[in-house]
Amino acid sequence: MAKKLLHVGHFTYTIVETEDTDAQAVAESVQAAMDEGDVCEIAVLDENDRQLTLYLNGRTVDVVVFDHGLGPRPTEISRPQEPPRDNP
Repeated sequence: MAKKLLHVGHFTYTIVETEDTDAQAVAESVQAAMDEGDVCEIAVLDENDRQLTLYLNGRTVDVVVFDHGLGPRPTEISRPQEPPRDNP
């Protein structure tokens, strides 16, 4: 499963998905906090994979980017897979 990332300002966090909370629920929580000027609490991992609780203040944050982890990253090289060759 691809990592889902949350970019807040100059910081990037990996969203921790559990049985109770998936990435979609996190995205909805962030959107509600920004719409209502409220604070939401999110379980995340930092760049060193330390588990943190992020308190996102929707009243003060300008932009939050939610990365679904789809497709290759700019630093990844992808190429189409070649069909298997028949060995005579």
